[in-house]
Amino acid sequence: KQVTEMYRIALSREPTGHELDLNLAFLEKQKDQALQNGSRGEAALRSALADLAHVTLNLNEFVYIK
Repeated sequence: KQVTEMYRIALSREPTGHELDLNLAFLEKQKDQALQNGSRGEAALRSALADLAHVTLNLNEFVYIK
């Protein structure tokens, strides 16, 4: 749900199925890394979502007008 909302806000569209899968895998990896670095539960998820937001805002689709 949060990935879809992020895409709606940043790109004015919903993610494709493939993009959703990639983003969910990225979130899981970042969350695991945050947990290994000492974050706990909700803080690890927030950290992973912040990382995904940075990635989304650096997509060519967001940065450049077509």
